Amino acid sequence: FVVSGVAVNRNPVSVREVQIEGQIYNGEGKEIGRQAIWIGNAVSLKIISGLTAQDIPLLQKMSPLRRFEIPPEGSAAFVIVFFKPSGEIKNFSCRVLSAEGTV
Repeated sequence: FVVSGVAVNRNPVSVREVQIEGQIYNGEGKEIGRQAIWIGNAVSLKIISGLTAQDIPLLQKMSPLRRFEIPPEGSAAFVIVFFKPSGEIKNFSCRVLSAEGTV
């Protein structure tokens, strides 16, 4: 199961080290999976199909490149991959866990 989206920086400064958390839920609203990723890592919708089931979890844990940042009013795409969820997925959510401003 893949959750993809775009994070938009509405701050007056650039941000880096942006971490997103996704959660998936069953029909009763019970959480059946949780995954945190860094925006700016090597995982994208374009390359997922070429990766192995072992590659994706490793890449999702990688920090972004040192020079990665999202400028004010800029945006960056993200992808969160859930492998073999424990049940039928009926809903999902995602949120920003952290972001570091640059000077």
